[in-house]
Formats: sequence, C-alpha cells, structure tokens
Amino acid sequence: EKYRKICIYEYKEFFCLERFKIEKEKKYTKQLINEKNICIAIIVRDQREQLRKTLESIKLFSRLNSSQILIIDNGSRDGLHHWLKRQKEYNYIICGEMIEGYASILNEVVRQFIDKENLLIMTPDLMMLPKSIEILSNILKINPAIGTVYGRNLFRSSKKYKDAVEYNFSKKEEVRVKSVLGIPFQGVLISNRMLKELEFDERLILPQNVMNDFAFQGKIKGYDFYEILSECFYQIGDSSNYYLKKIREEDERVIIKEKWEMNYFNTTPN
Repeated sequence: EKYRKICIYEYKEFFCLERFKIEKEKKYTKQLINEKNICIAIIVRDQREQLRKTLESIKLFSRLNSSQILIIDNGSRDGLHHWLKRQKEYNYIICGEMIEGYASILNEVVRQFIDKENLLIMTPDLMMLPKSIEILSNILKINPAIGTVYGRNLFRSSKKYKDAVEYNFSKKEEVRVKSVLGIPFQGVLISNRMLKELEFDERLILPQNVMNDFAFQGKIKGYDFYEILSECFYQIGDSSNYYLKKIREEDERVIIKEKWEMNYFNTTPN
C-alpha cells in the first residue's frame, strides 16, 4: 500500500495516519529498538475508551511486545475487568471493587512483574508520541545514578493528536534535559536499580504524595532525576486519578511531615 493506515480513536471521531509514505515508515522503523527491558504499567479506573487510545498509540510508536504492557484495573465500574479476563494480549491486575492506594499498586507491580525491567508508569489519559520510548530509555542509560526520567505532556487544547504526531516526526533529533527534584506520578520511567533498592510507602494513597516520598528516598540514596524539555506524551483528558484526590489528603500531609521531619508541607519539592 502507498500509505500506512493505522486507526487511532480521538474523541468520537476516527482519523487515519495516512500521510506517512512507505519510504518514511521504513526509515523510521529502522531506528526503533525493541526495548526488552521496559514494562509499561497503566493504572485505570472507569476509562475503557481512553485506555484503548493509549494502547493503540503504544502499538503504533514502539516495538514493545504486548506482554510488556501491564493494565491495572483499580475498581472500575465500566466492565473493564470482564474485558481484561477475555483478552489474551496483555498482563493485568484486577484490584476488585475496592480502590487501592497508589503505593500498594506500584509495590505489587514491582513484586509480580519486574525482574530486570525499567518501569514506565502511565495512565489512560496519556497517548504515546513518536520516539518517546527511545528518548526516555536512552537518557536512563547514560548513568546508573539516573533514577527517573520523564517528558512533558502536550495538552489536547493546544494541538490535535495527528498534528502532534507529525510535529514529533519532523523535529530535530537533539534532546535537551534538565535536572529536577521531583517525580510526576504519570509518564515517568523509573530505573530497575531504583525500584529494587527502594519501596513505595503504603501508608500513602495519593499518587503525587507517593511519588514525592519516593523522590525523597531516592535523593538520599544519591539518585538523579531528569526532565526532557520536549513533549513525549499527548494528554487527552483529565488525570484518571481524580477519584483519589480528596482521600486522606490532610492525613497524608501529616505522615510526610513527620517522616521527613518537615515543619512546613509544600506540594512542590524544593
């Protein structure tokens, strides 16, 4: 065929990525590496449609095997668990009717599915952009002291997904990064070494509190965190973890303050 035709869902409409000729496709796919040392964990609650878009984007812009993708159903009420039991492609965890905290889920993922792999944490509101897996992996490989790396999110209000895809295909190869203090709770690649040395504090439920605490542990152990100064993901909706936002918020602030001997709680690490 003259064009590559792979369908991606965007809202209720379909569009096809038909504008990449075979020659361009071949040139690009030669550069793709089959990253066998990555596991993608997607934490989901009541977002089947967005999950489908996320999975399609991963298939399109990476050479990961389906077995490297892990879906965690955190108490969904939209029938996701029935779909997970029927499908044969992906690994999955079903948390049941109870909502599990972010730290408990991530510790279970590490125990059950992580051997020598690095862990990319995603949520269904993020779609993959071209070259993201390669860029994230390459930064992580530079130095064993690098514990995490993440890219920026391009919000749907600023550009359509197909335009973002074309932009990422055409942009220059050079990658700029900066050292940071914190770790986001989604779209972040965590090194295997850091995962094996540290543990997520299961007293904490809220995603960003869990990752802030994990960052504090990592800094004490001498790990560095990096942000890529370009977009790696396309954000198609609000965070799927909105349902956790108001649970135990004040209690968790007390836990973090006491654990790290803080006299003031600030959601931004400084």
